[in-house]
Amino acid sequence: MKKKILAITAAAAISMSAVPAMAFENQFSGMLNVGGYATNYNNIGSVHNGKDAPSMNNIDQRARLKYIAKVSDDLQMVSWFEINSQWGNAAQGGTLDTDGTASIRVKNVYLDFNIPKIPVNTKVGLFHWTDDYKMAFADADVAGLQLTTKIDKFTGYFLYSRLYDLGVAGTPTNGVPNVTSVTPSTSLSGRDTLDLVAVNGKYAIDKNLTVGANYYALVGGGALRDRLINTIGANVSAKIGPADLYGYFGYQFGDIGPGLANVANGKSVNLSAFAVGATGTITAGPGKVNLGVLYLSGDDKGINRTDGTSGAWQMVSPGTSYYNDANMWIIIRNKISLVSSRSFDNNDLTNGQRGLFAVYGGYNGEYNKIIYGANIGYAQTAATHSGENSSIGTEINGTIGYRIYDNLTAKINLAYAVLGDAGKDLVGSNGAWTTGAKNTFSNDDPWLANLMVEYSF
Repeated sequence: MKKKILAITAAAAISMSAVPAMAFENQFSGMLNVGGYATNYNNIGSVHNGKDAPSMNNIDQRARLKYIAKVSDDLQMVSWFEINSQWGNAAQGGTLDTDGTASIRVKNVYLDFNIPKIPVNTKVGLFHWTDDYKMAFADADVAGLQLTTKIDKFTGYFLYSRLYDLGVAGTPTNGVPNVTSVTPSTSLSGRDTLDLVAVNGKYAIDKNLTVGANYYALVGGGALRDRLINTIGANVSAKIGPADLYGYFGYQFGDIGPGLANVANGKSVNLSAFAVGATGTITAGPGKVNLGVLYLSGDDKGINRTDGTSGAWQMVSPGTSYYNDANMWIIIRNKISLVSSRSFDNNDLTNGQRGLFAVYGGYNGEYNKIIYGANIGYAQTAATHSGENSSIGTEINGTIGYRIYDNLTAKINLAYAVLGDAGKDLVGSNGAWTTGAKNTFSNDDPWLANLMVEYSF
């Protein structure tokens, strides 16, 4: 028996010695944000506050853990995990004894590798993707394949992603263009699908000027086969002295497809819409001035048309949309918002297919560990439905904070919005103004106070 054990041990040692040595590196990073909110508008469900609205408060926290299994600079696996909790919510582990049923969410898990002897980087799996429109089309974690190349001054990529498979995922609920009310034709996978194809290219004319172009296609299959939304656009980024400038334009055309209520005869809706925007940051003293404008075309009847056309800009997921450069809290959701914090119109930049015109500006920075900022923004719909106003409102907000350690900050954020006539009339959720409710003025001006502790490692 001892001889057999020795023989097995020797064989194992020989086989292990035959395996080439390979350096392997484990990398961990992440963050934990804890934020308390007090506000007079309900930011869970139907978000509009009504007349003489009572105040409410909640405390949320979000942890994200990043793990990279790195073999070399040419090969690694990247993963992101997220844990959200609302204090007092038993389902999220935020109640007494903190025993909840909330699971660890998988944000990203993908391979990132360079193809040998070819200037192509590959990402395949679940990864984050954002558009060239400052999130006005899509900013999301997607399942897909992305091939990126860089040749001299040119950088480009090709992306394929499967956004939804209704047969196995069921009907989505976050407002994907004209998909939410579609019934899957089968419980089998691979038939009722919505895919995203993106082609992007940028060329650096010099170190201060880069131009780009893009094409995105939302392509439906099966029960979604009548959906083909094309987006084609161009952008330019420039550095002029202390200013960093970025501008973009996008045009959409194609067919939205039947599925929503009131689309005449179940026919597909022909789309013709556009988006245009510009952002700028100017270094001034210890901080930066930020300025911007955004316009998303709207339609006076949305996509519930009887004439088979729509001029409303379409987003991949309007119910969870952001526009981080605005630095707003109420009229546009803030980039550091956590689980339950929403904008006044429930995070929908398209305002229920009415579109958006927004301008904003501010000054933000840090000096001697003091974090500060002040911003102002105005928003209105680009189009109105019958019997509606257009002005959503004007927001002012400010931030004061302190950097306790290099990777730990505490901030107080205050925001107040003076509602326009449309904002006062707003009811329901997802930007749904009540048709014919013009000048009812049923909402108080919303306010929000936030204390945020942010830790990163």
